[in-house]
Amino acid sequence: MRPMRQGNVILIYAAPINAADRALEKFLTERQVLPHLALKNDITGHCYRITGQAELYREDGSLYLQVFSEAELIDEVDGSICSSIKVPQGIWLVWVQSEMLAPQR
Repeated sequence: MRPMRQGNVILIYAAPINAADRALEKFLTERQVLPHLALKNDITGHCYRITGQAELYREDGSLYLQVFSEAELIDEVDGSICSSIKVPQGIWLVWVQSEMLAPQR
């Protein structure tokens, strides 16, 4: 599956949920599940919220989203929805792009 982007949040497909792989099973049991399904960008004020059956968790310093049934990643500013994308079932690496600076000459 191709990477997906919603604002400055990029989702990279990591694995199907039904993968019968011992490494994946070990990985899923050692994760730290986060108590929320939202990410906030303090610079832009955008909040990214996940709907549907999903878990957001941290493992070895990386952020992952496990989607159990099709979910939606919603981009909001001040409570108003800007846009949204559908996220298929699976395990996704979540990467939040930081500000890009122009090179100094």
